[in-house]
Amino acid sequence: MTTGVKRQQGFTLVELLVVLLLIAVAAAAVQLALPNQANRTLAKDAQRLASLLEVARAKSRATNTVVTWEAQVEGFKFSGDAVKDFPTNWLDAQVNAAPEQRLILGPEVLIPAQSVTLRFQGEVGATLTTDGIGPFSVTLFSR
Repeated sequence: MTTGVKRQQGFTLVELLVVLLLIAVAAAAVQLALPNQANRTLAKDAQRLASLLEVARAKSRATNTVVTWEAQVEGFKFSGDAVKDFPTNWLDAQVNAAPEQRLILGPEVLIPAQSVTLRFQGEVGATLTTDGIGPFSVTLFSR
């Protein structure tokens, strides 16, 4: 014998909307948690340059010779006897620095406060700065 009560089958519209909302929130959280490729690429090149600048600064002091760094249209250039074999190109071809930027890295222990700005595709940037006493630090920014 069957009664007149109809049994519900499937999901209600509200239940489906709640599930879709949870999926959307989870997808947004994952998207925000993943680092931006441009930021990663620029940060890698900026950290590499900061390390190269510190090594050049140390070599300048050790050999008591002047070492300079200069941005080029494509890449960069270290000048001085202590840094003849240093790299001259960015890890990624889309990273660049304004060509007129120049740093003096020694041989004095105290160098002037200096900074250099790098860009990746013109969208995001990084600034490498030193107060002349401490090492170069990297700060990322976006437009």
